[in-house]
Amino acid sequence: MYPRMVGGKMWMAMDPPSKDRAPQIGHLYISNFAVRGEPALERVVAGAPGRPAGSVDFSELRADFTRRPGSMSIRDGVVRGPLVGATIEGNINYVKD
Repeated sequence: MYPRMVGGKMWMAMDPPSKDRAPQIGHLYISNFAVRGEPALERVVAGAPGRPAGSVDFSELRADFTRRPGSMSIRDGVVRGPLVGATIEGNINYVKD
């Protein structure tokens, strides 16, 4: 899913594909993972005591999504960790990369 994500446990529930290619609605949950080698995230947590350099730990990520041919919309996403948290919302256009 994301090459800089390490470890964790993931579960996902999603509508099955259909012949008419209708949007698939789903939910994603990932627990106990780290992100390594992400420069922008490193700048956010720079100087935090007691953390290994180059790695940021997270306790959970959850998000609802809708998958369509060539794109995915993410809504109500939340990422939580001991040093930083964030909300996630937006669109991924696979066709335009």
